[in-house]
Amino acid sequence: MNELDKNQITIHERLSVIETKINGLEIVMENIRSNHLPSIYEQLNNINSKLNSRPTWTVSLIITFLVTLSTGLIIYLFQ
Repeated sequence: MNELDKNQITIHERLSVIETKINGLEIVMENIRSNHLPSIYEQLNNINSKLNSRPTWTVSLIITFLVTLSTGLIIYLFQ
């Protein structure tokens, strides 16, 4: 067996190892896609529903105004 044949066998073995690793990665990615993506989407939907239940900017501004007004009146009355 000459040097060229040894290199050819090594290349084929290397390609076989690479192909095996790629197949393993494809299986892992399919498992991630089928198992983890639905749970991620569920968590995103939970976050979205929590954000939708927050008060609007108008309500936040009204609360801020009322707290500021009541604090100012308390300070004015107790001077």
